[in-house]
Amino acid sequence: VTSFCWVSSCFAQLTTMRKVLLTLASSAWPSLAQPSRSCTDASFGPVLAGIDFVDLKENKKELVDAPDFGSSALSTKLNGYTFWFKSAANRDKFTADPWSYAPAFGCF
Repeated sequence: VTSFCWVSSCFAQLTTMRKVLLTLASSAWPSLAQPSRSCTDASFGPVLAGIDFVDLKENKKELVDAPDFGSSALSTKLNGYTFWFKSAANRDKFTADPWSYAPAFGCF
């Protein structure tokens, strides 16, 4: 009798979990059909909200200094993605050698 109760309880929990998963999946389905509006979409906005990657690499200590943000007035594109800079000099450095400043694994 004890094992039957245990099996019955497990079955009830699995049934409940299945209902929850089906509900979550069905609510997520419409968003999966929508066009991408995330950081992997080049039209989403500047990479990492506009962090100046030249300034980040050349002037900031990792895990110590907060990054500075650029502006849309000082921007350039790489593979369709927009990068913002806080100075024209930083923009020009990035343009001259973008892969030494862009995120190492793409990630944008």
